[in-house]
Amino acid sequence: MISADAWDGYASERAELMTYLKDQGIKNVVLLTGDIHASFAGVVYDNFDAPSPTPVACELVGAGVSSNSLFSFFKLATDGQPLSALVTVDATGAGGAKFTENMNLLLRSGPLAAVTYAGTLDVNAANNQAIAANPHLKYVDTNAQGYGYARISADKVEATIVTINRPITAASSAAGPGVKRAANFTIPKDNPAGMTDPVFTGTKPFPLG
Repeated sequence: MISADAWDGYASERAELMTYLKDQGIKNVVLLTGDIHASFAGVVYDNFDAPSPTPVACELVGAGVSSNSLFSFFKLATDGQPLSALVTVDATGAGGAKFTENMNLLLRSGPLAAVTYAGTLDVNAANNQAIAANPHLKYVDTNAQGYGYARISADKVEATIVTINRPITAASSAAGPGVKRAANFTIPKDNPAGMTDPVFTGTKPFPLG
């Protein structure tokens, strides 16, 4: 559990709602949400604790366009603490960013992968220790500001989650901050499990890019 203020804090309520969708045969549900201060996308199941859960919906989460990120909250909370390396790592020694979002790797691939990256700054070594920590997640970008939009047609939903460049300076604000990345998804009709992996334009988030 990362945050009790999201789905993780309401597991029984989520199971009740999603089981209702399954039992009533309600299809083509796409949840458009926010207020997590991060960008996510993935498949929602009727009961994540079931041996064979049934996919019943898809969820697209957009970050706030101006608020601080989920990553920044966890970084502040763990500064100087033993768990800080699971949130951020100084990867400048390996050509990476000073504040590399190891939290993305933690959520995607589990704690051993994140610990491995913190100790080696080697994504390949980290991936060798990866598990499907949250296999329902198609996309994780914990250090994001931006927005999203969706195009809905008779046979699919096409959605884009946009991350803007930060920081916004006086010079950049005149023309707009510009797009750092866009993650594009397609959700086919009657098939939430068929939601595609993200197709990117711009810079991919760590550990993908």
